[in-house]
Amino acid sequence: MKLPIYLVCTLLLFCSCASNISLREELLVAEVKENNIIFKVNKREFINEANKEFFSGIDIIDSFDIISSHTIGNEKVHYYYLVLSSTTKDVRIARWLFERDGKLYMENSADDTLGYTYFFVKCEGTSPCEPSLVNGNSGFFWICGEEIFECSIDETKCTKTLTLL
Repeated sequence: MKLPIYLVCTLLLFCSCASNISLREELLVAEVKENNIIFKVNKREFINEANKEFFSGIDIIDSFDIISSHTIGNEKVHYYYLVLSSTTKDVRIARWLFERDGKLYMENSADDTLGYTYFFVKCEGTSPCEPSLVNGNSGFFWICGEEIFECSIDETKCTKTLTLL
């Protein structure tokens, strides 16, 4: 039995439109060319997947950027990370991006000492409550805000949650 051509085309269109982004697997996110970041993922699909994973499908996250930064602390180390944010809530979600040959990847490392690379860090609260990576005596770790020490008098101002998908 032959399928009508319109049915085949419809099936192909549907299959090509389905999201193939998973925040749980290695993913080529972007490429750096001449200090410009070129996204290799569909930003809208990535945001939709993040809303599914972190907010049960409710549209909280509406922005997706990649930041080039340096660690805070002992030795300044250059790194890239992705940041998901919202214009309606005080929330930012960050994750380390591995750089290989000018390409930026989100991946799950088999090396337990690199825990900071495969967790998502969610920072919630009023400014200053931005995610930052610290290069401390015991290794790298994420913070939210400007204080390297996790203890704060006003814990309601900025909170940190680590998520492993």
